[in-house]
Amino acid sequence: MNSGVEGWLGLAIALGAGLLIGIERERRKGAGRTRAFAGVRTFAIASLTGALSTLFGSVFVSVAALAGVSALAVVSHLRDTSDDPGATTEIALIATTLIGMLSMSTPALAAAAATALAGLLLLRASVQRFAVTVLSEREFTDAVILLSLGLILLPLLPDRDLSTTIQVNPNRLLRLVLIMSAIQAFGYVMLRMFGQRAGVSLAGLMSGFVSSTATHAAMGARARANPESSRAYMSAAVFSNVATGVQAMVIVLATSPARFASLVPYLATMIVAAAVCGGLAFRRIENVQTKSEDRAFSLWQAFLFAVLLTSVSGLSLWANRQWGEAAGWAAAMFAATVDVHVAIASLISQANTTNDSLVVPLLLCLLVNAFAKTVATFASAGLSRYSVEVGVCLAIIAGAPWVLHFLWRS
Repeated sequence: MNSGVEGWLGLAIALGAGLLIGIERERRKGAGRTRAFAGVRTFAIASLTGALSTLFGSVFVSVAALAGVSALAVVSHLRDTSDDPGATTEIALIATTLIGMLSMSTPALAAAAATALAGLLLLRASVQRFAVTVLSEREFTDAVILLSLGLILLPLLPDRDLSTTIQVNPNRLLRLVLIMSAIQAFGYVMLRMFGQRAGVSLAGLMSGFVSSTATHAAMGARARANPESSRAYMSAAVFSNVATGVQAMVIVLATSPARFASLVPYLATMIVAAAVCGGLAFRRIENVQTKSEDRAFSLWQAFLFAVLLTSVSGLSLWANRQWGEAAGWAAAMFAATVDVHVAIASLISQANTTNDSLVVPLLLCLLVNAFAKTVATFASAGLSRYSVEVGVCLAIIAGAPWVLHFLWRS
């Protein structure tokens, strides 16, 4: 039995939750013979009933309270004579009672649940419009597939290498597939929401913070399916390199602040080059739309990309085992093909390394990473004008820091 400050806090949250949800229902209650049965007072009382029932410390009292509110909701639904007798208010009343019960034990969670429920009720028209008119059947199918892989299959796969020889982790492999698919889906959503010019470019920039290499592969797949929109996908892919540079700056600053001043000019040069190339591609975007039969993501492309990254990672580990710690630089180069940020962190963590001696390995990591992105682009988009132009942009982005390095030394 709760008492004192905690008990009063729980009752206050229960009352607030009931009032919040009840006010929203009161506004939609209507008037006359067809008005809904529950309004602000009913919801507030139901929430308090749930809270008070827990104070008795008996599960039978709580069950009786919930059963009573549920019976009232069922009777009201059966007596509804309106043309469209939905069950939203009745279900919301039962949920409000449960929130009242929850407020006495976990008030913060109860408040969050009440806010979420009120928001869901408030956005009824928007949610219905999205489900019926905006979301297509194919898009819904893609969403179900992606959620099923992430919520059902991923927890079932073992999170360990299959053997000491074959460095393949099924759980990690599926995570890579999900990341690739999610990036593709995110770009598709941005395209639907903001159109070609802003949506796809923004998706590329934000996806770059997850994986720029995966973004290049994802945008290449979309450019192959929609060649008329290749400029938009090129802009997205190139802008993802801005995120790569920003993340690299953060890693250097976090792991070795003393080296930040000596390395940041090269990373800043890379960011500027990526922003310029992406901006030029952005200006050339034509306002065309994707094909209606386009999918939110391609599992086949995502799987091939995940296998490619896993193979490269396994090769890096094999080289490290064969040649030992003396192959630290080589291992970092291999790691850069998968994730340049891991490579940079590996470089900085090596002991007895001066700031100047880190510059060339850093630039090599950026160069190797750009090469990996070029390979991912050609693998997903094929040999096309899009792939060649993206490859040229990557060469400029990776080459700009080298130019600065040679000018600085001279």
